[in-house]
Parts: sequence; structure tokens; C-alpha cells
Amino acid sequence: KIVPDDINEIKATLCSWTDVLGVDLIISVGGTSFQPRAVMPEATRAVIEKEATVLQTAIHLQCLKENPISLLYRGVAGIRKKTLIINLPENVQSAAACLEKISLILPIAIGQMKGEKTTDKVIENLLSKQKQFPDKTKDFNLPFTPQSTPENLPVIRENRLDSGSVVLPSLDLNQSDFGGSHSTPITVDSHQISVNAHSQIDTHNIAIDTHQISVADHHTPIIDHHTPIVDHHTPIVDHHTAITEHHTAVDEHHALDSQNDHDLARRNRIYPYPPVSLEKAFGLVVSNTDSTPVTVVQLKDSPNYTLAEDVLANESVPPLPTSILDGYAVIAADTPGNLEVINSKSSDVLLQYVTPGRCVRVSTGSLLPSGADSVVKVEDTTILREAADGNCELVVRVNTTVKSGDLIRANGSDLKRGEVVLKAGTKLKHIAIGMLAAAGVSKIRVHKLPVIAVLSIGDKLVEPDKESLRVDEIRDTNRLTLLLLLKQQGFPTMDYGTLTGDRARIKSTLVSAYQNGLSKIASDLVISTGGCSMGEKDIVKSVIQEIGGTLQFGRVAIKPGAPACFATLNTGSSKKLFFCLPGARVPVPALTAYYLLVKPCLQKLCGSKSVAPTVVKARVSTDIELGPGPEYQRAALRYEPNEVVPYADVTGNQIISRLQSMADAKLLLLLPAATPTLPSIRRGQVVDAVLM
Repeated sequence: KIVPDDINEIKATLCSWTDVLGVDLIISVGGTSFQPRAVMPEATRAVIEKEATVLQTAIHLQCLKENPISLLYRGVAGIRKKTLIINLPENVQSAAACLEKISLILPIAIGQMKGEKTTDKVIENLLSKQKQFPDKTKDFNLPFTPQSTPENLPVIRENRLDSGSVVLPSLDLNQSDFGGSHSTPITVDSHQISVNAHSQIDTHNIAIDTHQISVADHHTPIIDHHTPIVDHHTPIVDHHTAITEHHTAVDEHHALDSQNDHDLARRNRIYPYPPVSLEKAFGLVVSNTDSTPVTVVQLKDSPNYTLAEDVLANESVPPLPTSILDGYAVIAADTPGNLEVINSKSSDVLLQYVTPGRCVRVSTGSLLPSGADSVVKVEDTTILREAADGNCELVVRVNTTVKSGDLIRANGSDLKRGEVVLKAGTKLKHIAIGMLAAAGVSKIRVHKLPVIAVLSIGDKLVEPDKESLRVDEIRDTNRLTLLLLLKQQGFPTMDYGTLTGDRARIKSTLVSAYQNGLSKIASDLVISTGGCSMGEKDIVKSVIQEIGGTLQFGRVAIKPGAPACFATLNTGSSKKLFFCLPGARVPVPALTAYYLLVKPCLQKLCGSKSVAPTVVKARVSTDIELGPGPEYQRAALRYEPNEVVPYADVTGNQIISRLQSMADAKLLLLLPAATPTLPSIRRGQVVDAVLM
């Protein structure tokens, strides 16, 4: 739950979760800084009955290991009734490290609150787990969060114009967005702060607002006012600086691409879009994506749809008691012993009634005949007498003792009528559909499958099947790959082909895609590849803004795939979504961005309840030199006998133009930026990886 920085609302939430819901553990993230509105510690102290001081100290010590700015962390930990409440810092990496630090002790803490005793064996288990799982936060990247250390934080570079006005500092291109939910933008003009070319300023979660900065040359590139400026030195803040609030979306006035396609020499030399972290980009995608409307489909037409509501069984499975194995339906009290087989001439067990001294031959799944209370498997019997023609047995000996109920599936033992078969948010595949059929379900309510439009942008792109290419032409592999990938997952698609970098045509195609579509079917999501980097024809982001779209982010701190952007457009009746993926000429960045951002968006559109990429542990099979920023290398997945953790085999040269690196890949390795203490990942080390 997201709670505003209001102490009364925070207290009410904590009291509700402890007193009404009775949860075991409450973890809060953020609201623990020195900012006036950060009141999480005060709200927590107001409701807890006991303080967990040592636990609180452990979290503080871990924070100091992670980030010097954690000196400003004020979080507390304590107990209310039988609930443990813990405040974590807002920085994702610090919060995850703190939670990992205390994770082993939490089950014991919760058990003690419930009155359980901490025995010597419990303590021994805890100590053994600490040895088995040492603190590796400093050595390996955290799930979905490649490590960021002071050595790879952005460096401010000063630009000045002749007039003396200050141009916004530019940032290293591999910079991540370290802003949190409680960051406060600061408005700064050229008279309030001066930047020395050799000095560095740390405002951590403080962003620069360009509205008050005078710029003499309107062609000089500036950074959008949502860009955080970070360094690991002491923060410098003018106490007279006004504080303003801004929305998350990119400001089109400061991040718009060049409107004049002919002003090639005056195009941006520095990216006009600040890179956001993958976590922030993921959050913006998920929070701005709404599930499609609900419809009713026949069960036979339901593959790849996602359930809009829980589905209940219309009948019990099995409807009557049945046999689990081939054998004989018997009365348990008759075993062991000799029994007459009474259905020697008839295979219809429903016409038979078992009495003492008799049995009925049954097959797997057969209904249990009346009078029988158990089944003995055929392997535990011996034929004593058979028919003259050998077609059936007349008397058998049961060689073992069975109990009442043995080898019988009771009525409703698999599923009872009215029981939930599948929950809302389940994507329907063959097994799930078979379960619904067994439960007597024929129609279901599902979310409509979103319609996706796909197009590529590039002057020299040609269709993949063109036989003879000019030396300057390149086959459009991105569009074909994405269309096939989407169709494989069951999504209806519309192919808008390849466009040149003509602004008017790109604009009309995007409008057509979300308004009318091919065959008069409007798309819910438009995916374009190419036209979103730094070339003179890379204008897609500004075109989306021209047609009324809101750019939620224009760049992501990932490699490959950094130029990827996400935009939304409200039409009044619905919300349309746009992804601009990089690399019409280099296919790997588009596919990387697809797995990290587009796929979760599609899952949310379809109504899935869990959309985060699956992160697993993998052991690298070779040394990997780290780069200046976070990187997502492609790797194959390999399991070895007697090894718990699988191996990740990097798929050769990781250059972004080499599609072969994706061919056998099952993983995207989450590699942190290089630091003096961690220049590489060594063979055998375990890293986190996203399952593709």
C-alpha cells in the first residue's frame, strides 16, 4: 500500500493492520529522512508498545555500509500487540540489503511474539544458516537492482554561456535515477547557485528545475527538470531555495526532440531525456497500465486469455468414488482370502453389488460398485480358477490385507462443487483449461486480449524476404522478431511495416494505429523500433508528444536498451500505450527492453496479478569484466548433476548488433557497474538473472 506523508493516515494504517488484520510483520519503505514531511518514525513510535532497539541498530549499521547519505536515516523498529513494525530507508538497494541482513532472525522474532520458545536447536539452526548464507550484499548485485556504488555515480560537468547564465549540468549516460518516492525537487536559478568546473555537488534525491534558469541560446541542450544530480560528497543546499512539486512524466517543453528535421547541426549533442532506473521505469509502466475490459468466451476459445474472476467448480471431481488402480473392488474385512469374481461375464460395475466373499473386477478410474469399501491392486492377487476359454477369472486369492478406503478416490477428493478451480489473474494454458473442463465449466469471464501494433522506423530498412540488398540497406529483423514473439504468446497483432524518418508519416501512422487500426480494429499498445536515439531522424518521442501523448520516461539506465521510452495517451474512452524501442539496425536492445519492460506491461494489460520478471540465481561459468554502468548480458541456462544452482553460459560476443547472442539465451544477467573493489565477476560467482 502507498500511504501519503500524513502522520495520522500512517498511524491509522499501522493500527488497522495490527489490530484488525493481525498481520505478523509490517515493513515500511521511505519517509525516514530529515525532510519536514518525512514522519514515518514519529508515526511508528506513536503506535508501538515496545521498541526493538538492537534490531533497529542492525538496520542502521547496514545502512551506513550501503550509502553515506544513510547518516540521515531515522527509522525505528518496534512491536504493537503481536506485530513487528520495521522502517526501512527509501533507497531500494539499501532497503533490500537491510531486509536481507535481518531476514534470518525475523521468523524467530515473530515466533517469540506469539509465545514460542527459542530453543538451543533454533539458535543452532540460525548460526548454521548464517554460515551457509553469509552477507554477500557487497559482492553481488541485488535482485532486479544492479549495484550502484559511489565510483559510478554521475559526475557534474559545467557549461557556461557568454552571458554568464548557467546551463544545466550534463550527466554521464550510464547514470541511474536514484530518486525515491519522497524526493523533493528544488528550484534553482543562476543567481542562487554557482558551479565551479572542478567541484562536485551532491543533492542525492534533489532535482533541478529549469523553469528559473535563463539560457541564452535556445539550441543549447538542457536536461529535463526531473533529472537527479548525485555524487558521494556532502550535499549543498541553499536554505532560501523554493521547493516545488512535479509529476513523474517527462516535461515535453524541455525534452522535446528537434522540431525542425533540417537543423541537423543544431540537434542535441547530449541526451535530452534523463535516464531513469529500471525499477522506476518498471513502476511507471505498471502504474500507468490498466487491464483490458472483461468479456465472456467459450472454454474451447480461451487459450492465452487471463481470468477476470475466480472460477468455481460446477460439479465435484470425481462425482462418485472411483478406483485408483486396476484390480478388484472388495470388502476390506474379506482380505486376505479367496473371493469369487462376480462380473466375469459383464464389465459394467454399476450393475454389480459386492457381498461378503465376492469381488468385482475394476479398472483405473472405474466407479466403485455398491457394497465395496476398498480396492486391491491386481499385482496383489492370484488367479485360482478361470473360465474354460481363459477370457475371465472366476475365483482369485487376495494375498494382502487392505483397509477400508484403500486405493479409492472419494467423491470430491480432487475438487468439490463450489470450490475455486482457478483464481483471477491466471493465464489459461492447456492444463488450466483441462481443469475447468473437468469441473464442468463451459464459459468464463476473461480480459480481452490487447491488440498490439508493431512498426519499424529507418530510411534504409527493407523487408526480411528481399532477395538482393543494396550495400546501404538492412533487413528489418526487429519487426519480424517482435511480431512472431507476440503471436507465439497469443496476442493479436497488426503489422504497420517499415517507415522512413518522415515526421508527417510517422505521426499519421501512430494516430491510425491507436484510433482506427487495420481492419478498423484499434490497437491498445503501439510498439515501434528505431527512431528513438540521437540521430537526426530519431523523432518518435517528440511525435508522440505532438499527438497528445505523455512521455513517462525517455531513457532507461540499462545496457543494452537505454534509449527505450514509454508513453501514454488518454483518448477519453481508453488509455493507449506506446513503447519506442531502440535499434532498428541493432536488434538486441529492443529485445532486452521487451523482456524487461514490454512483457510486464502486456501481462498487466491482460489482467495478470503478478507481472514482475522472475529473478533467479545463476553461477557464471566464465569471468565477466564489468562496464561503467549496469548491464544485462545474455546467457544460456545449464544444469549440472549434484549442483543446486544452475550455470549461466554467456552467449558469446555481447555486441548489440549480434542477434545470435539472443538465440540460445534463457537469462539476462543482472551485472552491476564496475568499481575499484569489484572490477569483474569471477567464474563460479553467483549473480541474479531475469528469466526470459
